[in-house]
This record gives sequence, structure tokens and C-alpha cells, in this order.
Amino acid sequence: MQLSDLQFEYPAELVATEKKTPSRVLVADLSLKKIAESHDLFSYFNEGDVLVINNTKVLPRRLFSESNFEILFLKELPEPGLWQVLCPSSQWPRDTLMKFAEGVIAELVDRGRTQVVRVTPQLTADYFSRHADLPLPPYILKTRKEKRARAQDTNDYQTSWAKIPGSLAAPTASLHFSRGQIEELRSNGVHVVEMTLHVGLGTFLPITTTLEQHKMHSEDVLIPKDTWTAVCGAKSKGKKVWALGTTVTRALESAALGILP
Repeated sequence: MQLSDLQFEYPAELVATEKKTPSRVLVADLSLKKIAESHDLFSYFNEGDVLVINNTKVLPRRLFSESNFEILFLKELPEPGLWQVLCPSSQWPRDTLMKFAEGVIAELVDRGRTQVVRVTPQLTADYFSRHADLPLPPYILKTRKEKRARAQDTNDYQTSWAKIPGSLAAPTASLHFSRGQIEELRSNGVHVVEMTLHVGLGTFLPITTTLEQHKMHSEDVLIPKDTWTAVCGAKSKGKKVWALGTTVTRALESAALGILP
């Protein structure tokens, strides 16, 4: 399969750049072979169904230098001060130091599909919380014609139940749901259970080869025993299992196929 097989055009005005209320959902009824638009997803839930949600929390990791050069810090490497990052390294002149807030300086050590920089002094979680943006999907910033995140994005781009830090991007389907709505489902007899999948680098890296040659990234995932028991129990009783978003879907499918360690 070639990349050209997946090319399609879509109206830019249909790209959601902020939360909308109420949200629209496309409902595919396989038994009736019917597709419809709905504003009331919850009406499709029944007592005894299981809803699995992803409790990952997005890390603020987009830093902008004094010259407005953007670096997405992916992970700290074993050697102190070294970070794997994502940045437009072709625009980083050799032997040039990037200066950031509070006197932080970054030196480009290695170019490539991802890059390595040396940062002094060492960066901390507190530093990122003071100065870094959340890594919004590029298509949102492109549609907005903006480079920086907005203040409201700090809340809008974090799920209502985010609690385990580690994700480089939000599980975006979850952004359309509030904690109140989740509690409403619980009160109606729906079992809401959690798992953790930290969205990784692959969400930002484009495919540059054929799909068969593309090297897929890895992600950290944890499905608690109680969650898996609830999923299997619902299936055995003929109840629906709802996966909120693609992160939950691929985690559950991988577990069912036995490919998770």
C-alpha cells in the first residue's frame, strides 16, 4: 500500500480547533447497515455495559527559545543534560546555542529523524510547568494559523480524569466528555474502568515509506487486572464494551491478541 492510496481532501473548516458543545458523533449500526449522526451518544449505552477510559496525563513539553525556535522534549536520556527531542534541525545553524527562559541553553548534539540536545542547567518538571506548552496536534495549530497554544488549551487539552503523567499528546476522543457525564453513566449502571496508555512519538512522526516498511513506534500501556476482568465479564454476558478513543481500542485489541508483555 502506498501513501498516495490514503490521500484525501477535507474542508479545513471542519477541523475542530476547540471544544464544541454538544459534540457530534457518527454512529455506525452494523446490524442495520446504517450510518447516522447523533448528539446523544449516551442513549446507546445499556446497564451492565463497560466503558474503558484512558487516564494518561499530557506533559507540557513544547518550549520556545528567545528567537521563537520550537523544541518538543520527548524524553531525558541516561547521560545528565541530554534529551531526545523533535525540532526543525535543518533550521538550527551549526555551532549555535538556543537560549530559553531562566538562562537555559540548548546545544544540538545529533541531527536525525529525532534529535539530541544538551541542555544546561538540567530541566525539571517544575521548569516545564512554568514555561512549556502542551503539545497540541499540528493540524489544530495549522488550522488556527497559530504557533503557540492558547491559555484555555491548558484545560481543554487535558481530559477530566487525567492523573498519570507521561503522554506526549492527549487521547483526543476523551476531550469531548466531562467527569459529570462519566458519573451519569455510572449512575445508570455502566461500569467505567480505567487503563493507561501514554501516547508516544509516533503521533508526530510522518510516514515516509510504504506502510509495509514503516517502523511503528512503541508506547507504554498498563491495563489493570480489574479493568481486564470487567471487560471479559461484559463480553461473557453479552454486554457491550466501549473503548473511548483509539488509544483504548489499540490497547484492548493488543491485550486480546496476547501481544502485550
